[in-house]
Amino acid sequence: MAEFLTFAAQEMLIKVASVTAQEFNLVWGFKGELTKLRESLVILDAMLQDAEHPKQNQGKAVKLWLEKLEDIAHHADDVLDDYGYELLRRKVELQNQIKKKVQHFFSLSNPIVFRVKITHKIKKMNAYLESLNKMASNMGLVANMRSLEATTSHDISDRETDSGFKKDENNIVGRDGVVSDIVKALTNSNNNRENDLSVLAIVGMGGLGKTTLAKSVCLELLIPKEPPSLLLPRSDKAAKIVENLPRFDLRKLSDHECWLILKDKAVPVGSTPIPEDQENIGREIAKKCGGVPLMAKVLGGMMRSKNRNGWQSIVESDIWDLPDGEKRILSILKLSFDDLRSPSLKQCFAYCSNFIKDFEFGKDDLIQLWMAQGWLHSSSDKNDVEMEVRGNEYFYILLEKSFFQDVTTDGRGNIIYCKMHDLVHDLAESVSKSKNLRSLFSKGEALGSTLPRFKALRVLNLYEADIQELPISLGKLKHLRYLNVMKTGVKAIPKSIGQLYHLQTLKMPYHLDEFPKEIANLINLRHVYYGKHVKVPIGILGRLTNLRSLPFFKVGEEAAGPGIEELGSLNQLKDTLSIYGLENVRDGEEAQKANLAEKKHVRNLVLRWKFSRPSNNVDNEEDVLEGLRPHSNLEFLEIEGFMGVKFPSWLFLSNNLKEIELFECNKCEGVPILGHLPNLVHVKMMRMENLKCLGSEFYGYDHVSYAKAALFPALKKLRIEEARNLTEWMEAPTDRLRVFPCLEKLSLIRCDKLTSAPSHFPSLKKLRIECMDSWIPIASIVSSQLTTLIHLDIEGINGFTSLPEGMLNANKNLAHLNISGCSELTCIASQELVVESLQLLRIWGCPKLRYLPDGLLHSLEYMTIGDCESLESIPFPENGGLPSLRTLDIGKCPQLSSLPEGLQYCTSLQYLTIEGCSKITCIPITSKGLPSLRQLVVTDCPELSSLPSGLGYCTSLQELSIQKCQKVSSISIDSLISLRSLTIGNVECLSTLPVGFTSLRELTIGGCKSTSPQFELQFCASLQLLVSLQDLSITNCPNLETIPSLDKLTSLDRLEISECSGLKCLPSGVASSSHCLSRLKTLIIGPFWAELDSFPTIQVIPQLESLSLNGWPKLKSLPEQIQHFTSLTDLDVRSFDGLEAVPEWLGNLASLEYLWIGDCKNVMYLPSVEAMHRLTKLNRLRISGCPLLKEKCAEESGPEWPKIYHIPNLYRLVRRESESIKKCPPIAKGINSSLLIEICK
Repeated sequence: MAEFLTFAAQEMLIKVASVTAQEFNLVWGFKGELTKLRESLVILDAMLQDAEHPKQNQGKAVKLWLEKLEDIAHHADDVLDDYGYELLRRKVELQNQIKKKVQHFFSLSNPIVFRVKITHKIKKMNAYLESLNKMASNMGLVANMRSLEATTSHDISDRETDSGFKKDENNIVGRDGVVSDIVKALTNSNNNRENDLSVLAIVGMGGLGKTTLAKSVCLELLIPKEPPSLLLPRSDKAAKIVENLPRFDLRKLSDHECWLILKDKAVPVGSTPIPEDQENIGREIAKKCGGVPLMAKVLGGMMRSKNRNGWQSIVESDIWDLPDGEKRILSILKLSFDDLRSPSLKQCFAYCSNFIKDFEFGKDDLIQLWMAQGWLHSSSDKNDVEMEVRGNEYFYILLEKSFFQDVTTDGRGNIIYCKMHDLVHDLAESVSKSKNLRSLFSKGEALGSTLPRFKALRVLNLYEADIQELPISLGKLKHLRYLNVMKTGVKAIPKSIGQLYHLQTLKMPYHLDEFPKEIANLINLRHVYYGKHVKVPIGILGRLTNLRSLPFFKVGEEAAGPGIEELGSLNQLKDTLSIYGLENVRDGEEAQKANLAEKKHVRNLVLRWKFSRPSNNVDNEEDVLEGLRPHSNLEFLEIEGFMGVKFPSWLFLSNNLKEIELFECNKCEGVPILGHLPNLVHVKMMRMENLKCLGSEFYGYDHVSYAKAALFPALKKLRIEEARNLTEWMEAPTDRLRVFPCLEKLSLIRCDKLTSAPSHFPSLKKLRIECMDSWIPIASIVSSQLTTLIHLDIEGINGFTSLPEGMLNANKNLAHLNISGCSELTCIASQELVVESLQLLRIWGCPKLRYLPDGLLHSLEYMTIGDCESLESIPFPENGGLPSLRTLDIGKCPQLSSLPEGLQYCTSLQYLTIEGCSKITCIPITSKGLPSLRQLVVTDCPELSSLPSGLGYCTSLQELSIQKCQKVSSISIDSLISLRSLTIGNVECLSTLPVGFTSLRELTIGGCKSTSPQFELQFCASLQLLVSLQDLSITNCPNLETIPSLDKLTSLDRLEISECSGLKCLPSGVASSSHCLSRLKTLIIGPFWAELDSFPTIQVIPQLESLSLNGWPKLKSLPEQIQHFTSLTDLDVRSFDGLEAVPEWLGNLASLEYLWIGDCKNVMYLPSVEAMHRLTKLNRLRISGCPLLKEKCAEESGPEWPKIYHIPNLYRLVRRESESIKKCPPIAKGINSSLLIEICK
């Protein structure tokens, strides 16, 4: 506790001293008191080093002294914050030209009155600090004088580490064999289990890498429909309770493996090799890690900033005297924490304890929270780095030291989210014990009465809070720096927000009714977030000159929104700037007022014109784009909806540009000169409808000296899509210049008229060609010069009959081949051709393809063949099959008369689907079975008379689906105890059902129209044995007259019995109260025998959440038992033709959220207004196919309208008719929630 108070108090002293050092204190005339305050702080800070290690019998007294010191430091911070607040207020008032001097002389904000008050407060603090100094002296604390400025300095040399992030940080060392063993155990998880869930435990102490290992397993494993559970306990007690697969006790790593991890963290990439004697010290530290990878990571991160002596001090640390285990790991973590020299950085780490364990927090959000607390404050050095930059440095320091892990990156490799290890979170909790509440994370409970009690708040986070409005008292939180109201029901921000002059970050709901004008007063605001549909008034954004981030800037139409000149003053913007509504900019001169050339921190620029607009003023748009010249630091550029003919001259000079995207620039006949840009990595052109040629202008070889000898020297990705008039892509002079030396991925999509393309792509790995009228461009690209291809996707190419044989021979590493929608393809390659590297083959929609070459299939793992009307056979090797094949999908091949006999030797096959093969009579699975098969789907095979005899030996099978196989009469698979899901649909000749599936979780039987008495008897017997069943669906079985008792199905969660017109009653368990269906949450029933006058009896199922009732013409009422379903949230009532009024008791369903009344043609009345008012949670009402009720629900005039008008959470009203849509009435006045009414004819 005392240790935490030491760095917490020190941080507050640094912060307060930094404020007192600023020159603006001279304005107020109490320089003497501030100087005295600063001197006291320096002395107290000097004593903190001695307080870190109190002498014997000093502990309690020092702790008390530190607590008082922290309290006074926080109080001093608040007082000085008041002082800064007053300066900001006066600055805003000056800007707003408020000059009511008489009023302000007598107000609390009058400068004279305020100066007297703050001087009095500072005097009190000085007196209190003097007493603390005396107390420290009496305790014997010695002042170790050091410069407070040195402590506050954040020079580069003081940073613990660099900010380079290794993208392979999740690579695991020493676990490759474990990953493969676990994957094998999961994919072959049969072992005669009777449980309905596969649970595999990975057991080990904290820090051994269980979570990292589990992530690697999930990446390797083909996740099935019902994935297994990976349990990660620290001891075997939890594992013993639920595990049903062989346990994996995670071993500790070897000393060498620990050294590899430690070295990777300790030695920066590209640095000089470490000396041998220092490496020996490192290996000794690795040995002391005891095989725990977390210890190796943390120690490696700490060693990164240390020299040989620093490494030796770790070896000699007394932490190694502690016993092995989590206590030692926590001590190592604490040692690494103590090694953080900056008190601010320690505070930033401790703050992360506010998040729950395993929480994924955003990097930028975390930095903004740190900034709000004042831990990224500027020193007196005017050239100091910005707070966001320092926060970014802090983040990467903590990442490099393994305090953060499990990072998530965006498409450009930037970190956006991360997590903390549980043990690291434990450390953060142990070092964060401050009593001073500065942050409030709330879900909205009693917000109005809570806020006034926390006047010193710096952070108010109401993300996803259940609130509809903010209290006016919000404006009194004058210390507030961070306010998050995203994903709440708030529609309006109170005007008092304009008094939060210190606010730095504001995150508003995306559905605000109105952008608050008072935000113009928030001149300290650095980050603001709001939705794209929120209209921003004129003159607001231009005043927020401290803004660093803005979600977008939309240029308004004349007086309807901000003009582009408001961007001119926002030169502190960073990273991404998106400008919409550029069609509203008059000319180039007005565009220049945006001052983009001065925004040197903007790296990503989006320029967007409205797509659907007249294109009469081409010259104007060209001038506007020319006037929007950005700073040369720009790296990413998107231009959308531009209607000019030519691109701006500044593109030619954008040498730092890495990515450019041109979207719907429909008037442009050419593209900008891009070939000479040295850093360009990615080019994307989409919907360039007028683009006709890519030639010298595109390459720009007339502008490149031949000494450079490269065009597009860094380009890796090129995508051209929907350039429907592009006819020619010219070859560059490759005899004189290197062209596309680094291009790895090329996509040409829907360039219908393209007739030529280059042939020189020396590094191409992925090629995707779609929808072209000619095969010639592809033939050019895949000429014999191409040797590096790995992925080839061809779709919808006219004239394509086969692949060039030379291409397949030349590309020895081709692993992925996809050909679809090529109507003239007759063969892929000759029968003699052998491609050993191919792993994935997908052929779809090639009606003239007759055969597949044997040589393509040897190494396949995934194979999909479909919609190939002429294909007669698939060549599998008869002896040995395809040993690597994991997925086989065959569909819509009507001429395929048989499956290859070699299928039975595919021992790795996991997923087999056969669909729409009308001539197939059998599936060749023998008594050897397919040991890895997990899923078999057979659909629409009318000649198949039985399932394969060896199916019962497929001991890993978990999912079986047989549908539209009319000749199948029996399913004899009783031995498949691993089966989880069984679907039988439209198998009209079925006379027997399998039995004994004690592990079956899902059973669907549908379309069995010719059920016999024998079938019913066996069905009754089978159903009783399915004790693990969770989902049961029986649909469209008109001859089924009885369903057995469901009393033994105690795990049932969902039940559907529908379209069974022979049924007269519901089964026991639903019809009568037996309390056996205690887990049932969803029930779908009806229609049944049409002569029944009332719906069959339903027992009260109190835990039921969703109920669908499908009636028939004779029914005049709903089952009354429904009113007692107190947990019901969704109710769907359809086809009750005799029903005239929805019963009054509907109002008793207090949990109801969704109500659908459909196809009840005689219903006219809803329950009373009082009953509808009781449905306080109802947020969606859907009415369809009810013409009489439609008339009575007419807006305002209809007698039923008041009943739905009062429904809470109403946000939209939709009215539809199935034949013709009539004029939709305006939204009802006063409606403020989420009612959806669909009234269909």
